[in-house]
Order: sequence, then structure tokens, then C-alpha cells
Amino acid sequence: MFFWSNKSAISSKYSLSSSPTFVSEPWSVFTGRPKSSSSSSDSSRVSVFVFDKKRFESYLLNYGIIKSKNSSTDKVLIQEGYDVLRNQVSNLAKLKHPNILGLVEPLEEHSKNFMFVTEYVTGSLESVFGQIDEESNFLKGHVSEDIIKQRGILDIVQALDFIHNRASSVHLAIEPKTIFINENSDWKVSGLGHLRKLPQGTLTSEIFLPQYDPRVPSFMHLELNYTAPEIVLDNTLSFKNDYFSLGLLIYMLYTGKNLLRTDNSTTQYKEEYSKFERKLASMSWDNLFSKLPTDLRHCIQMLMNRDVYSRYDNI
Repeated sequence: MFFWSNKSAISSKYSLSSSPTFVSEPWSVFTGRPKSSSSSSDSSRVSVFVFDKKRFESYLLNYGIIKSKNSSTDKVLIQEGYDVLRNQVSNLAKLKHPNILGLVEPLEEHSKNFMFVTEYVTGSLESVFGQIDEESNFLKGHVSEDIIKQRGILDIVQALDFIHNRASSVHLAIEPKTIFINENSDWKVSGLGHLRKLPQGTLTSEIFLPQYDPRVPSFMHLELNYTAPEIVLDNTLSFKNDYFSLGLLIYMLYTGKNLLRTDNSTTQYKEEYSKFERKLASMSWDNLFSKLPTDLRHCIQMLMNRDVYSRYDNI
């Protein structure tokens, strides 16, 4: 059953499912169909991303992150969150590539929500690997097939090559919740809210992480479980940050768990990364990544070497 009631161009053009198809924080993702289409074929479906502004602002108030919605300081914090979401969608509009999530309708901002429309996707890597219901178990079984994983990794690599070499930018958020899957098992890169452009003619720049507040919603900051050590330890921005994140994602795909478990604390990150280095010192890369297929094990050191200059020059 499809219905949605709201005064917007998107809601006037599309009928939306009564409940989200899946959630990719902070977005609830609904299945939509064009109202103007006489066809009920699956090919006409789209995904409609909806962000609940009232819920977000109430969360900030309830957890004492802001004291009101009206003070200038609190307004700045609220707008910082909204700017991340605006950047996500505006970057989707700028970066057109078969392996980047395709934008169909641009961001609409309303008093109660944000909305935008993309090509139809069935879930994210996070929703597939993080859920235990019958449907996601079926999807997980399909996505877990090695050929699907390796093809999906290649999809991510091709998207990153475009972001790095055509857009001169660093993604900074390659993680399970930013990779979406369509019905053909193609993987689509999204989550472009923290994308950083490198200064023209340079391969590195500086990046400084804000002081982490565990109460702040996770979409507003980098996910340290998937962040390269040179960002946290050296404040270095580079295309090769994304290579390390890809290595961490590959590890999760084949082991079902995160290599780094940081609770998004820089102090915990340093401890976890030191633990990882000690394991490497006592084991080989091949042994530590033994669950990966042989051809990927040969790549992983070139993605995740602590020395960024020892990583691949081009992914």
C-alpha cells in the first residue's frame, strides 16, 4: 500500500510506501512510484530519502546538546547538522557516475523534514549485514556470495577513482551505511556529506577533527571505525585516506565485524590502532586477513599500510 501526505513537489509527483523500506541514519528510505505513470512495473520505482527535522531537534534538546532552538549558538549547531545533509545531496547532484547513487529529485527543505529522490535501492551494506529479519537474511545470503562482494568492491573502487581523479576530492566516509545496493546487486557510493576537495595542485592537506561529543548524532562527524590513522594521528588529508577505509570495509565484509572498535573516541582509536599494529608485528598480513580471498589479501597491505606513500598511487 502506498500513501504520503505532504505539501511538496516530491510528494505531489510520487506515491510513497507507508513505512520505510530501510533506514540509513539519519535518513528513512521509502519506496516511491511516479503518480503520473500508468505502469506499475518495478522499473518505475525510486527511493525517497526523508529526514525528520523535528525528531533531530528534539533529540538535541532532550540530550542537553542544545538548550533551545532560538539561541544563536544552538542555531549554529542545528545548521551544522543540516549542512552535512545539504552537502550529501548537493554532492550527489555534482558527481554523476554509474557507481555513485543517482539523484532523481534534488533536496526539498520543509519545516518538518528534508526529502530527496534517488534511483531505486533495496538497502545499504549496513541494513543488509546489520539486520536479522527474514528478508535481510535472504539479501545477506545473496550479497555474501563472493562474486557479488568482489564485484561490489570493484564498484566502490571505480566510484573512488572518479571522486579522486575527476573531482579532486576525498570521500572520508566509506563505511557500510554509505554503500547502497540495487536490485541488480550493483553497489552505489553515497554519504558525501563530509567530502573534502583538495587544494588545486596538491596531493595532501590538513584536516582537524572536532572534539567528539558522544551525544551528537553520528551523521555529523566521521565514523572513526572506518577512518584512516593519518587523519586521527597526523591530521593529514589525502586521497589515500579512502584506501585505508576501503580496507576496513573489506575486512568487515569477510569477517562480519569491525577491525577497529573505537566508540568514536580518538583516545580509543589510538589504543585500537596500536593493538592492530601489535597484531601485525606478531602475525603476517596474510594471517591477520586470512578470511579474505587470496587476491584481496594481496591488495590489503597496499590499501592499509601506515605509510601513505607505501599505499597504491592510484586505486
